[in-house]
Amino acid sequence: MAVLLEIADILNEDKATLLGYFMKFHFLSKEEIKDCKIMGGEEFQMREEKKKMLKRRLEKNNGFK
Repeated sequence: MAVLLEIADILNEDKATLLGYFMKFHFLSKEEIKDCKIMGGEEFQMREEKKKMLKRRLEKNNGFK
């Protein structure tokens, strides 16, 4: 969970604010939830691609040693 808060750049918020933030989720429309899912999916995909690229670079650099 901490990783998700860090990615969203809200890791340092107090617990009451975070709880209220998550409770507001129930009041989002289906369209707003869909938008959140798309945005989160894109972020996860971008991070996965960065990890793969870094892994390839490390493997390539280790091959030249």
